[in-house]
Amino acid sequence: MQAALDAGSLKSVLSDFQPKPVPVMAVYPSRKQLSPKVRALVDMMGEAWGKAV
Repeated sequence: MQAALDAGSLKSVLSDFQPKPVPVMAVYPSRKQLSPKVRALVDMMGEAWGKAV
């Protein structure tokens, strides 16, 4: 989306009314055999939103 804003194909509206960031938490069972799908999701979230995940 940022690229489209920078290119001018999108325009930001209501810039003064930006929502506050909402924390995201991943809750999953702590097991040795964690599902590869769950592990992939948690890893992707960590890469996308920071290492706090």
